[in-house]
Amino acid sequence: MGSVNDAVWSPGEDPMIFGDTHDFAIEVDSDATHESPAGTVWGHMRIWCRDEFFGDSSNRHCGLSGAHQALMEMAARLPELKLPEFMDLDDLGVWRLLDQSLYGDDARTAAEVNRDATKFSRFNFLTNWGESFDDYKGFVFCRGDREVRFLVQGPASGSVRGVCVTAAGFKKAVSAFDAWCVGRRTCR
Repeated sequence: MGSVNDAVWSPGEDPMIFGDTHDFAIEVDSDATHESPAGTVWGHMRIWCRDEFFGDSSNRHCGLSGAHQALMEMAARLPELKLPEFMDLDDLGVWRLLDQSLYGDDARTAAEVNRDATKFSRFNFLTNWGESFDDYKGFVFCRGDREVRFLVQGPASGSVRGVCVTAAGFKKAVSAFDAWCVGRRTCR
């Protein structure tokens, strides 16, 4: 996880920023050095939450379509990112519940694992989103209608960082990113 002071792109690059880095933003740059198959978007990206970024922008040729799809689904399902179980838990409690339910190696039966995956997989954030987010693990959830809470464990440490952004800022950034991705797909 980095901060505004760590945000460095290579000279001559002009990344696009969708949203507000002080709230929620998606920062991307397309990869103009490689020909991308039709219908796909390639480049590099990172996610900003309250002046901190998640993602590795050093790998310039990353698939962005998985992250795009996940963000679109998340924005459409914000009301479904609430569970009564979260209301009485602090960030670490939510992290432990989700991490154990989705990734725990325990004595649950296959049916119990499938049940937990069905119930909790919608809370995944950054996991399997592409090369930009390798070594990141995260979860997203809501406690109300106006805020979105992200819990992220970065590659540099085992600690979990919780950050809250506005639902309106999240939706606005995702919508702008979607328009950019759609435009990139139709330009090829």
